[in-house]
Amino acid sequence: MNRKMFRKITVVILFVTLAVCAGCEPHSERKKAVHLRWKQSSTQVKLPLARQHFDNGRFKEAEKIVSDSLNFDPNIPEAHLLLGEIMLENGDVQRGVFALETAVRLDERLHRGWYLLGVSASNDGLLTEAAEYHALASKQMPRNAEYVFALVRVYVEQGQIDKAIGILEHKLSQIPQDVSLKVAAAGLMIELGNRDRAIELYRQALLISGDDPKIIESLAYSYFLSERWSEAARMFERMVKVCPEGRQGLYMRLMATCNMNAGQYHEAASCYNKLSVQERGNAEIWLKMGHAALGAGLAERAFSYSQKALSLKPGWADAIVLQGCALYLKGDYKTAIKTFSRVKSDKANSDLAYVMIGRCYEKLGYSSKAKRAYKNAKEINPSNKLLASMAEEKD
Repeated sequence: MNRKMFRKITVVILFVTLAVCAGCEPHSERKKAVHLRWKQSSTQVKLPLARQHFDNGRFKEAEKIVSDSLNFDPNIPEAHLLLGEIMLENGDVQRGVFALETAVRLDERLHRGWYLLGVSASNDGLLTEAAEYHALASKQMPRNAEYVFALVRVYVEQGQIDKAIGILEHKLSQIPQDVSLKVAAAGLMIELGNRDRAIELYRQALLISGDDPKIIESLAYSYFLSERWSEAARMFERMVKVCPEGRQGLYMRLMATCNMNAGQYHEAASCYNKLSVQERGNAEIWLKMGHAALGAGLAERAFSYSQKALSLKPGWADAIVLQGCALYLKGDYKTAIKTFSRVKSDKANSDLAYVMIGRCYEKLGYSSKAKRAYKNAKEINPSNKLLASMAEEKD
């Protein structure tokens, strides 16, 4: 083979080798790109699984997936966010806050990251920082009731009450159908002493939600604290219908109390009558039934209920007073005097006993005896303005 031919063959070989090598490099790069896309796709699939584990309380499984994802790519904002939540749940606040700060630095649109940073700052008493973080979260998600109320709560803690209420009322007008925000706002109004506004908000929430037991109960107690007895009684009646089994008795008692305070004695008596079926051995129920019967003017019933209470709790001063009142209402003044005389030495009932003895004597025409009885009542309890005025009136 001559030198010229050898050179040609060498050139061809070199050309083919270069061509082959040139073809190999793009193939290798394509493999790398495919592998990278597979890893990214795998991470996108696994993060929601990690979130699911976290929501179900499986923190270790969630943390492993998140750690694997961050080992592959340390710049995944959502992974840092979830890692921060896991750390906070595990009580590792410092690492949790660091992970959340990393998440929002990588993606400032992560509103939950700002919210959780706000919660952490608030827990540490850093209210200024908490307000800033909650404001950022709320700005991105203005209709998120949780974010709104968190911001409002921080302003309340700072003492900026007017600002807090202003934000709250503005958001309530923006999202009028959000039950959770109305309920949270009502709770805050209760704290601030504005029960009328709280009642209004609970009523609105109840209209939207229907028979939600928690809202009904909150509204019932709001009426109760405001001494709006008839409305409270109606709400407790609704609670009896929707509450868990075994708690009807509690709300029945509250309904009866409200009916008594509202002067709705027949309704109260009906409540206590239902309670007596379940609690026949409860002297307190029979006593309250007697009070309701007295209010309704049913003297005979009141007397029989007092006897039932005394059979369950002999010598009970409250039941003796009830019996004396029933006798007074029946017009049996002499027996009533003897009955009230049994509790003249009872500390809790002696003043009332003397007043009622005085009234009985007055009905019988013994004015001097009545006068002495009223005087005794006034001396026993001079601070009781009602009893004192009754004594003075008859004096």
